[in-house]
Amino acid sequence: MSRMLHHHGRARTSNRVASTLGRVIAYLLLALMVVGSIFPLVVLFLTSLKARIDVLAYPPVWIFKPTLDNYRNILGTGGATGGEIIAQAGGTSFQTFFTNSVIVGTVTTIFSLLIGSIAAYSLARYNFKGKKGLAFALIALRMVPPIAIVIPLYIMAARVNLLDSKLLLILVYTSLNLSFVVWMLRGFFIEIPREVEEAAIVDGATRIQAFFSVLLPLVAPGLAATAVFTLIQSWNEFTVAYILTQRASRTLPVFLASFAQTEEGTYWGEIGAIVSLVLLPIVVFTLMAQRHLVKGMTMGAVKG
Repeated sequence: MSRMLHHHGRARTSNRVASTLGRVIAYLLLALMVVGSIFPLVVLFLTSLKARIDVLAYPPVWIFKPTLDNYRNILGTGGATGGEIIAQAGGTSFQTFFTNSVIVGTVTTIFSLLIGSIAAYSLARYNFKGKKGLAFALIALRMVPPIAIVIPLYIMAARVNLLDSKLLLILVYTSLNLSFVVWMLRGFFIEIPREVEEAAIVDGATRIQAFFSVLLPLVAPGLAATAVFTLIQSWNEFTVAYILTQRASRTLPVFLASFAQTEEGTYWGEIGAIVSLVLLPIVVFTLMAQRHLVKGMTMGAVKG
């Protein structure tokens, strides 16, 4: 009997050691992934604070005197260099590109969530002919690369005089994001029992009122997660913005690309400053939505 107890005790100890070792390895791998993801951003931010001579130094300089000259240059307040940078961007200031990105990204996210939530609710609640085919077509549209449709879009926009307008970018980005929004939110609506909205209707609410006042608050985690991904897609998109706009409506990714190669070489310090400022709104928005974000990413979206 004592031998059996001793054997079981050793087995439990061995299992605990194996479990602890597995957790340690998993945490180490996760830590490496986090460091690998964050390190390039840290390097870019440090680069934005370096003088040009420090940026080009080899081996890289890690201890240096920080400067805000790169930020002054891209904001157009850096004297001759700032003027050269604005000229490199076609005479348009950083503030204009930033404003365009904020307007296009925000309006696109709102339109995508509004239209996509209604479509997702319809696919989750109603049975109609061709429902499965429509759902498949939506996800298939997500697989189409924007470069494949940008030329037809250019021709259509030219005919209706919408080229180089923020409205055009909003319409295109909303169309490109709708399939993703519908599939994300559809799972959340499926999880909500029908009795919830039926109870609201019994209490005197119309179906539209039940949708906006009862169902949407219940899928707030899904809306938050979907909004973050939609905003990131719209904020970072380059190909469509580059081809369909010329100057007045260009966004930050196009502004950033103008520094890739110039007569003066690559403005690495200014690129680091631009990337830091481009990331800032996304980080702020994500932090604001983080209360719902984790829950939204772990429930609903994987439902069929």
